[in-house]
Amino acid sequence: MPGRNEACHCGSEKKYKACCLPKDQRKGLR
Repeated sequence: MPGRNEACHCGSEKKYKACCLPKDQRKGLR
């Protein structure tokens, strides 16, 4: 799992917290 301020694992250029973090939290990933 990437850090909140690292590049998102989905491959976008966005930071993880601004991209997939909310989705992953809803799925229950930590």
